[in-house]
Amino acid sequence: MAYPRLKCIIKENECIVKGTAVVCNINRDGAYLWNDYIGLIAIEGKMINQLKSLTAVEFQAVPSKKNGISAHFMAKEISVESESIFQSEVLIFIRNAEIKEDGRAHVSGCAITLLDIAYSTPPIVGTTMSIIYYKAYNDNTSGIGIYATSDSNIVAGIVSEFLFIQSSVYYFG
Repeated sequence: MAYPRLKCIIKENECIVKGTAVVCNINRDGAYLWNDYIGLIAIEGKMINQLKSLTAVEFQAVPSKKNGISAHFMAKEISVESESIFQSEVLIFIRNAEIKEDGRAHVSGCAITLLDIAYSTPPIVGTTMSIIYYKAYNDNTSGIGIYATSDSNIVAGIVSEFLFIQSSVYYFG
């Protein structure tokens, strides 16, 4: 099971979920976190300024009331602490995945569809990208890419397909 688990606090008719997540793509419009239990968590506003992709953070989130976002939770507070650890049993990392004609990356019998929020620069057919994805629950031949980059420096420390992140340092397991 992912480490650590979530905490849920009911406060003034509001459910606040607290836990640890990994920062995915960041752009000028927003950013997203990933937590194995609740999936994507949207981030807006000044909280984005303190973030760096592929770092572990502590978060507080509330169910999203905004239509049109790709997440069911919205970050309310984020803390970047040196002790934060994110370990995923859902996410898989692949380096040098080739983008095919259909816009997907095909690796080990799995066709990975990249979410629009997964990248800052749209993937180009024939190029390779490093991708963090999860396999579809009902079908191991399909995957959903939540983070994709062609910048090898960002993912230089990751050598394993399983994601375990402590602060800004990558661990392998």
